[in-house]
Amino acid sequence: MLNGRGRSLRSVNSTCLNLGYSIDMGEPKILIVDDEEAARYGMGRALRSYVVSEAGSVEEARRKVVLVRPDLILLDINLPGASGL
Repeated sequence: MLNGRGRSLRSVNSTCLNLGYSIDMGEPKILIVDDEEAARYGMGRALRSYVVSEAGSVEEARRKVVLVRPDLILLDINLPGASGL
């Protein structure tokens, strides 16, 4: 897999390690935040080859971000109680 500059992620990881940084190159983690259970289910099924967590509200998403530390968040912008923006 290449990053935006044409370098492999393994090369980037090696460079970071040489500079004293560590990058967790484990399985990508995705957090799906949507108040509609069917939408979360459909996205979760489509992304089943990844580690997927779900949240049905902004409050639940905030807790899961701290616990799961996702690499990507798929966020509904129309959530009850708070904006997804």
